[in-house]
Amino acid sequence: MKKIVTLLACSMTIGLFAQVHVDVLDPPDLIGSYTNTWADPVVDQWGTPDMNDPINRVIETVVLASDGTAADSLCCGSIINSNEVNGHIALVYRGDCTFVQKSINAQAAGAVAIVMISNSPDALIQLGGSILGNDVTIPVFLIAQADGALIRASIDAGNTVQMLLGNKNGYYENDLGMWNTDIIRPKLGAAPQWLTTDQGDYSIPLGVFVQNYGSLNDAGSNLRAVITKDGNTLYDENVSVDAIASGARVFAGLPDFTEPNLSGDYVLTYTVEGNGDLSPGDNTYEVLFSFGDKAAPVPLNPTTGAPSPTLSIQPAAGSTDFESCIVLQDPHASRLGVNGVHFYGTKNEGSMFDEFVFGRVYRWDDTFADFNTATFESIVQVAQVEYFIPDTGRFVQAFIPFPDPIVLQDNVRYLVCANVLNSEIFIGANDNVVFNANYDNGGQPVQAYRFETTWIPEFTGAQTTTVAASTVQLSGIGIEERAIVEVSPYPNPTTGIFKLPLKGLGTSVITIRDAAGRMVSTHKTADELYTLDLRGEDAGVYVVEIQSAKGRTVGRLVLE
Repeated sequence: MKKIVTLLACSMTIGLFAQVHVDVLDPPDLIGSYTNTWADPVVDQWGTPDMNDPINRVIETVVLASDGTAADSLCCGSIINSNEVNGHIALVYRGDCTFVQKSINAQAAGAVAIVMISNSPDALIQLGGSILGNDVTIPVFLIAQADGALIRASIDAGNTVQMLLGNKNGYYENDLGMWNTDIIRPKLGAAPQWLTTDQGDYSIPLGVFVQNYGSLNDAGSNLRAVITKDGNTLYDENVSVDAIASGARVFAGLPDFTEPNLSGDYVLTYTVEGNGDLSPGDNTYEVLFSFGDKAAPVPLNPTTGAPSPTLSIQPAAGSTDFESCIVLQDPHASRLGVNGVHFYGTKNEGSMFDEFVFGRVYRWDDTFADFNTATFESIVQVAQVEYFIPDTGRFVQAFIPFPDPIVLQDNVRYLVCANVLNSEIFIGANDNVVFNANYDNGGQPVQAYRFETTWIPEFTGAQTTTVAASTVQLSGIGIEERAIVEVSPYPNPTTGIFKLPLKGLGTSVITIRDAAGRMVSTHKTADELYTLDLRGEDAGVYVVEIQSAKGRTVGRLVLE
């Protein structure tokens, strides 16, 4: 049975989307939904309304607010055109003072809500509050710089701009759509490419819970999914969606995506095709995923090569032993070795320099059907490495290397984790990438957390860890070249006797470890053909490391 607990969140300056709308209703050339972030009282210190609740929806005209200074639209001082702002949505620009100060000034002028225009083309940030933010009781929103420029230009041209802020449920008559909580996404936003060698090796289930946000019942629609790579279409399927009553949702499943030899970056685009949809901004949803040498539920940032967080988390009570993990399980996992853990950490105050982190791999041996029945009765540690953060600053993206790759076994469920021992350290997570729909459709867990002795599959709310596993391929012949050495043991697999051709290497040290990373034996030899005897050891996958003056190789041996 799953157990979910609350958490603390540390806000970050990274893009964020919520199930809350900024819709322009008029003039006609601006009609549509606009990307936004908003002051959520659940996430930070705000006294603002919960805009997920339709009762708090605001529909009003927009007025440019002024404080009479040269930078009048920043509204860091008292608003002088309160007679115009009163009863309307105040439009201001971000900059020079806090979100809270601008909101207090707009509220004092009688605004029913405030919409701030970003002062940067970068992704929108979460609106951090403060103790004074608890005094703000009007809705607070931030929109993109480019969108704000269009709205400002329309107001300057003498047009009346009307906005809807909040949950749009029931406002439009015909309105189908989807959010990130409604879509089936790949369980790994970044997956090791070596899992996809042959046709049928790897498949991605697809589908959407289509929502009817409209006030009228919907008679039927169509769901389409397209997958592209470098602009080329690899998958294009559609399915009819059953009739949906107002306020309800219906699941529409599509054929799995199954292609061999996947590598690089892919784009999955879902589209709901309805009749006369009056709010089409949420009819399309795009999902990025990739295949390379990482394993992570959250897609990789192309700049950092690791998943990007939108916030960082700790259990609400604080924990001096907090672990964040991804789940890695695959029918062809024995092709892989895990050689490290990518970890994002931050502190509210102070530097991360010299903070201590464990990188770990566990076997999750519990047997259960899906996320909703997950248990944590049999967690077995496979490997552990200690790491001290070498970087300064509050925000750190670190890589924790294992001395040798941890060889995985087919169909075994593993946890790859980062563990911190300081309650002031928050571990990265991403609330744009959530798996609610996967879980509602019988999906397996993609992550797990531990604080002290308690394991859980997720926290309350919707966020996914940005921990990632770095992997290496263990070639079919058993040895992966790690330096300038090439060794091909044979036969492999075998029942116990392996031959290791070592010609030209000189004196070599051979180290054998089992799948748990424990040393089985070491051998020193100058033989050109060494006979390795593993008879008497348990059947399974073993790691062989060969170190010589010529270099170092690591690979796998399969003992039957």
